[in-house]
Amino acid sequence: MQEQIHEKFKIFRGKANGGSFTQVFKDIEGFANLPNHSAKSIGVEYLEQADELLITLGYTDIEGQGNDIAIKLIPVGNISEEPSLLESKIAQAAQSLTQVICHAFYVTKNNDMEIVFMYDI
Repeated sequence: MQEQIHEKFKIFRGKANGGSFTQVFKDIEGFANLPNHSAKSIGVEYLEQADELLITLGYTDIEGQGNDIAIKLIPVGNISEEPSLLESKIAQAAQSLTQVICHAFYVTKNNDMEIVFMYDI
């Protein structure tokens, strides 16, 4: 638990480009993977009217190189589905990645649930 404690945060905001938030994810990865940074958590809010993601990255300053991370968005279903089915889909999505550090989700205007994973690479 101690290694997840953090007191620093950076905010990233990105518009969808062709339905993808790839650029904002690259911006987060670029910052998080700098020497002396260690990424700890993410928070996500989808701003529907603006079609933007607002993401907070929690991190700590460290000596040397921290863990290299990547960010990936994976749609998992509609919130009208049974919770156990959504849980299974989230677990399956996480298993497709290496060493998930944390995740956050948002729900679209169509009630689709999309999970943003931060994972070790």
